[in-house]
Amino acid sequence: AREVIGTNNIFSSESADCLPDGTYADVEAADDITVLNVDLTESNPILGLFVRMTARKNEGGLRVFYPKYTALKRVASEFYTGKPSELVSLMENFVKAIEGENNACSEVANRVKSAKNPVVIFNPYSKFDATLAKRIKTALPNVKLIPCKLKNNSQGIVDMGCAQGVLPGLKPVETQSLE
Repeated sequence: AREVIGTNNIFSSESADCLPDGTYADVEAADDITVLNVDLTESNPILGLFVRMTARKNEGGLRVFYPKYTALKRVASEFYTGKPSELVSLMENFVKAIEGENNACSEVANRVKSAKNPVVIFNPYSKFDATLAKRIKTALPNVKLIPCKLKNNSQGIVDMGCAQGVLPGLKPVETQSLE
């Protein structure tokens, strides 16, 4: 980090294990958006704005899983709320339906599966949510995963190589054996 910005005093909790698969342009081009357990309008207002604009353009293509209603309620085709334990079960069933299980979420999952440009936005600070997003990506390779980073320019910190395991430009650090 010192070579890039002139100091070793970088304090970041960002990691390189939840890197974005998509961009704001992918959100704009999406024909289906799923938001897993994050309030975009509060956490990342710019991403929230892109989601709202896209949802207004594509009626019926936004579903949100969150414990309480957020500003996305006005533009969401489906908004799932409940106690955290209920929401965890519902999100798990949704992902299982995407993976092919026949359950109460199958109809909604089929809409995601039939989308040409689906996007899933998730909370990268929750291992459970990140795991669900990765399972969706495994089942639907065309889905774009977008972690909702909560801090300004938090992705930039990772891009600059200030995260464990990556060099600037997201190049992996090659380790040598100590034999």
